[in-house]
Amino acid sequence: MGRARLGVLTVLLLAGVLVGCAPLPPEVSPSAALPPAKPVGDLKTIAGVWEGTVTLRGRPSRPYRLVINEDGSWEADYEGGKPVGSMRIEGGRIHSLSKTTGLGYEFTLHESGAQRVLRGVSYEKTVTIELRPAR
Repeated sequence: MGRARLGVLTVLLLAGVLVGCAPLPPEVSPSAALPPAKPVGDLKTIAGVWEGTVTLRGRPSRPYRLVINEDGSWEADYEGGKPVGSMRIEGGRIHSLSKTTGLGYEFTLHESGAQRVLRGVSYEKTVTIELRPAR
């Protein structure tokens, strides 16, 4: 094999390795397309049944169902468990505490037209919940 041919193969091989090692583009999370959060003044505005997913850091998303009562009490259905807790509003944001696990969350309500999304992040930033009104 000639030197020129060997040089071309080396360049192509090196380019292939560099492209293969390049970082992948960041994933677009479903929440990236959410409308801005809007302040919540009354828990009655979010009372009802919500369905979506819960994601624990480093694990795949799992189905999650949350029933919020007008008084702020709630019950979830997650992998056969039925955690319970309560919510309160502070500064237009929804704060939640699970009486079952002790985890606290901050939820935001995102609304635009017919789109309604309730998004929660644990205070420790290890759990994300994204829900839409159940149909």
